[in-house]
Amino acid sequence: MNKLTAPYLYILIAILFLTVLILVLPFTGSKESGDESVLVTPGDEEAPDDKSTIGLLMQAIEAHGGEEAISSIRSVRMSTSSYLGPGEEEDVLEEALYRFPDQMKSLARIGDTTYIQTYDRGTSWVMEGDSLFRGDMRTMEILRRSLKHFPFFLLEAIDSTSLVLAKDRSFVDGEPYHTVYVIDRDSDETTILISPDDFLIRRMDYPIFAGETEEHMRLDFLEYKKSGGVQLPHKVLIYIGGNLIQETKVLTYEMNPELADSLFEFPGPPES
Repeated sequence: MNKLTAPYLYILIAILFLTVLILVLPFTGSKESGDESVLVTPGDEEAPDDKSTIGLLMQAIEAHGGEEAISSIRSVRMSTSSYLGPGEEEDVLEEALYRFPDQMKSLARIGDTTYIQTYDRGTSWVMEGDSLFRGDMRTMEILRRSLKHFPFFLLEAIDSTSLVLAKDRSFVDGEPYHTVYVIDRDSDETTILISPDDFLIRRMDYPIFAGETEEHMRLDFLEYKKSGGVQLPHKVLIYIGGNLIQETKVLTYEMNPELADSLFEFPGPPES
């Protein structure tokens, strides 16, 4: 097997999560209202009111558990059950480990093969059965961005180094959502849809850039429950190019487990 052709659908497992899109591509069956957008630099307003974009993001932070609870999470261990979509339908059990801000590991079994994918501070590696190799650029970007699927993203959005582009609202299946586009300190572009009812993130959409290619990833977050004092989704729908690729159910969250450095290290021979 070509080492760069790990099962396309499995690679998407590692991006879940949540286990949290840029609006270049319109949502299927949706429409937007509001032609004007407002560019906001967090930090320009010392005391934003609830009607401002930063005020909206602060309400979302409170809805997810508050800044103190969100920022107290240093690592997460998740167990999930995923259904991979058309063409390669499989049920997959997976364990995913996250150590913020820049390490993650996904372990899963599909059929008779075990897959391990790891991102470690700007590098990635993949193991398929007995085959071990460095991840390509696309794999590395997918794994890296998965670390931003958690409510930490809201804290990054209100950081003074981020730029926020607010749109009035978007409609999904006839329901209105607050829409916020963010360019964060890493120059990553993300669009989030926030429910006006409970101020939880319901959708995250962003581009993955790998060389000269670009893919749009979309995650719909459902079935929120509180874990470790933070509201987290227990069901995630994953789309690429507007097509549903994976449905994931989070079985358990463990907050702040001790994760050794060795879990993320490349297990091959020392590199020259």
